[in-house]
Amino acid sequence: MALTPLEDGVYSLLHVDWATGVEIGKVILGKSPIFNTAGGFFIPINENTLYVNGIFGPVLISKKAE
Repeated sequence: MALTPLEDGVYSLLHVDWATGVEIGKVILGKSPIFNTAGGFFIPINENTLYVNGIFGPVLISKKAE
């Protein structure tokens, strides 16, 4: 499960284990309201890319190359 909470003015993508409800990861997205996904859908494109639609339009989130 993924949630996008707003904490201290910063949106993040919170990863939660479905079975236990325990937080297993977190990605900081930023302060822009475009990250407010309010009821949006999370669509995995591949293991490094996630498409999220929200109230301000779609957001494509990609893992940085290492």
